[in-house]
Amino acid sequence: MRKIFWILSSLFLFLSSIAISAEEKKDLATGEGLMVITTGDDQTENIQFEPRYGYAYASGTGSKRQVWLLMTNQDPAGIDWSTAKDRVEVLRQWCGSKKAPFVLTELDANGTPQLVTQCPGNGALAVEMISTINGLASVQIDFQINDGKRLRGRLQGGNGTCDEMKYCEQTKDYYFDVTISE
Repeated sequence: MRKIFWILSSLFLFLSSIAISAEEKKDLATGEGLMVITTGDDQTENIQFEPRYGYAYASGTGSKRQVWLLMTNQDPAGIDWSTAKDRVEVLRQWCGSKKAPFVLTELDANGTPQLVTQCPGNGALAVEMISTINGLASVQIDFQINDGKRLRGRLQGGNGTCDEMKYCEQTKDYYFDVTISE
């Protein structure tokens, strides 16, 4: 009887640790991508980007609701969002002062990407409108969870459309799991 109790107790502790571990993994991002920046004399440079942290915040309600999905390689926990009137400007300043590159994607009420803002870690912003001119959105998200409180999924982006509606050049491939803050 003691052996069964010990086995069941061990199993309970093991499953509890898995649940706690899974809970701790929220608000993370992974993957890799390229940020193209203009350096001077209209020269461009590709900056490798590999996020580790994710964050999402929302405003508005109903059809006017917008959600911003942030992915960065530094913990954004120290940013004070509550008093910021212009959160993108706060992010730009944070990017420059902390050398913290980020990708920020604006989503409409349906979760469709509308705009991507990138900062390579120097405080300079590059804003990209979503293009569908080649038949494939330049940025697209496949959600596993989008319930108004949490976002989990994959963000992909690239240039051109080649075989079977795939990007000719993939520049973004990120996974994220974040809780949405208001």
